Amino acid sequence: MPVLIKISEPAGQVIDLNVDEIVIGRLPTCAIVLDPHGVSREHACIRRDGANHYLVDLKSRNKTKVNEREIPPDPYLHLLREGDRINICDVEFVFHQKMPPPRAGWADDLIVTEGIDDSTLHTLDASRSDLLAASVRPEAKLRAI
Repeated sequence: MPVLIKISEPAGQVIDLNVDEIVIGRLPTCAIVLDPHGVSREHACIRRDGANHYLVDLKSRNKTKVNEREIPPDPYLHLLREGDRINICDVEFVFHQKMPPPRAGWADDLIVTEGIDDSTLHTLDASRSDLLAASVRPEAKLRAI
């Protein structure tokens, strides 16, 4: 199953792309809620068409980037490929066709949990910790320092 992995701080959140359309923005009704300044109410979405996933900029003010390049707004569909880096303001994700295998020591640093089964897939708003897809253990943070 294709996934997005958040690599900007706090990193490590995993979002399953298991529905036909996932809207990303700052509205609480979005499937992925981002709270940094500059994120539009409905900033972008990921659309599934068969085995392909497309990123669409929903005419956002601050644009959506893939691999450091701005993508044109809707109706343009950008085909996502393995390893594509998606930037929405200061938030960065990496697209994977399937969950990448763990790196050495990775299992000690990352805890992947199940999301709540409702209309919201996941949120990246730390105030809603019950919906976080992953978290980094405090001892892993200390080892990194």
